[in-house]
Amino acid sequence: MIFNIHVNRTSGSSFRDYLIANVDETYLYYPASKHLWYLVRSIAGLNEKIQNKAPNDDLGSMLEMIRDDSKLQILCGHYTYKHITKHGYLQPQDKLVTWVREPVSRCISEWKWVLYNVHKIDINKITNGDLDNLPSAIKFEAWIDARKHRSNSQGRMLLDGRPLDSKNKDLIDKYDFIGVFEHRAESLNKFNKMFQIGDSNLGQFTGIPYNGHIVDEKIKEIATKYHKEDIEFYNMCLERFHNERC
Repeated sequence: MIFNIHVNRTSGSSFRDYLIANVDETYLYYPASKHLWYLVRSIAGLNEKIQNKAPNDDLGSMLEMIRDDSKLQILCGHYTYKHITKHGYLQPQDKLVTWVREPVSRCISEWKWVLYNVHKIDINKITNGDLDNLPSAIKFEAWIDARKHRSNSQGRMLLDGRPLDSKNKDLIDKYDFIGVFEHRAESLNKFNKMFQIGDSNLGQFTGIPYNGHIVDEKIKEIATKYHKEDIEFYNMCLERFHNERC
């Protein structure tokens, strides 16, 4: 079983599309909501065995029904390392994979997504309904502070949930593969070679990722202030990525 811990805003859609193009839909699992498990390849086609027998959000029950170590199975979801290890879901024979992204860019990407999606009402609540009249940097810091955005750090999701320190840094070695958003083409090629999944239409998923959000320097400064720990974690992952080239 390959566990893909999907951190939001880290090239998840491109990686999902790559998997859909190359993995038999029978062995690719992806959560569509808190209550139902869909096979990604067919939005209309529920895996009835999982839907009918697995309690809501019960990953353990789901794994008991689908696990088949003779097959290449990939389970993707917004889990945390702490969650899947604490409950014993990750077995010694399993593989652990994930993607990371430069934290300031990731934060700004999420902010843009929030602004232009249904969550705009939440921004209004945070800013006392004065969204349109506030300077962008003030709106941004109100949002990032109200959400305690540091708890959404890649490092805490992918390690043990605690602040980064000398005791948990070594957990990065538990990952068999860490893709890097800023090096998507090379990352996908590496994943393909590592797991011999196939390269069907690989080229369409390896273009330069969009990373060109135009923001003022004050917003970048605020995002950097709130993500110092995550920047350190990302640099660790990037160093590993470059070392693996050798």
